[in-house]
Amino acid sequence: MTHHGNSSENARHRDLFIAYEQTCFVIDAPGREIHLRIGQHNPEADTLLKEYGVTGAAFITAWNPGPIRLRPAENDRRQQLMEKQIQSSGFRFLRGRGKGTDPSWIPEESILVFGIPRRLAVALSSQFGQLAIVWHEVDKASILISVSS
Repeated sequence: MTHHGNSSENARHRDLFIAYEQTCFVIDAPGREIHLRIGQHNPEADTLLKEYGVTGAAFITAWNPGPIRLRPAENDRRQQLMEKQIQSSGFRFLRGRGKGTDPSWIPEESILVFGIPRRLAVALSSQFGQLAIVWHEVDKASILISVSS
């Protein structure tokens, strides 16, 4: 039995993770934009988290599950559903978007969810078919967390 499908899928996922690591995750904070980048510490993001009384936050999206590009209307519907779930769980969030380096890739609407436990952010993202989330903790670099791990 060969595993050609798995190796090509793994290669696609690896390429996506490389793209995620080069993405700028933009938070629409009150009066300013804050940019998160994987592997970089952002004191401005720390200040924002402290303003919301939390030490951690997840940057998540419901757009384009895995490598699949959906129509904008479908992405918007999925994002609204995710936001409703977050609101009903009692978490506060700010909207933003992930802006990749590929000009053909439309920035993905996203949210920074304050104080959500990491495992819950991973579970919610998994429910929406996502491969990874961005996690930011005060005084630390933002990291990419695989949803499948």
